[in-house]
Amino acid sequence: MGYSSEVIHRKFRDFVGNRYDAVLKDYQEFLITEEDLVLPEYASILVPMDLYASEISENVIRLLAAYEVPVTLVYISDRYVHDVIKESLGEEAVEAYQKKKDDLGDSILKKAEQAFISAGASVKIRRFIGHKGQDVEKIVVSEDIDLIAVSKKYGMAQSEDYHLSPLVARLTQHLQIPTIIY
Repeated sequence: MGYSSEVIHRKFRDFVGNRYDAVLKDYQEFLITEEDLVLPEYASILVPMDLYASEISENVIRLLAAYEVPVTLVYISDRYVHDVIKESLGEEAVEAYQKKKDDLGDSILKKAEQAFISAGASVKIRRFIGHKGQDVEKIVVSEDIDLIAVSKKYGMAQSEDYHLSPLVARLTQHLQIPTIIY
């Protein structure tokens, strides 16, 4: 008998007598056993970031650092926007745009990296141009990611109509791994 079961047994023995097992069974969904307190083991965590998902709360950082596994921060610039600027404004405009996006991505990644390092996590960072949803799915599969933590705003500006980005909803439906939405 585990500690939780012993505490429940001592607390309720006078109230329910020999009905203890029935009470324990009826309320098992509300009680946390020692087996439930064990954290699942993960080998790698992915945190996709972009302009809209640039802030990670301290609580999320501490939670992810508690797993003591490498955290990969990835900043993906949208390929579609890049191509539209290139086609409509030319090569010089796309280079200027990409320089600004690279600088922004670097600053977002460096800030998040420092926060994770301060929390004791090992961090890898990546930045590239691609398709935000498809590339996150490819990274999860190709790098054998066990857990993904994604902002509810990833891939979409703040909207009063949506509390969750459609891209995040799509990712959680397609990915077959645990997902933390913050």
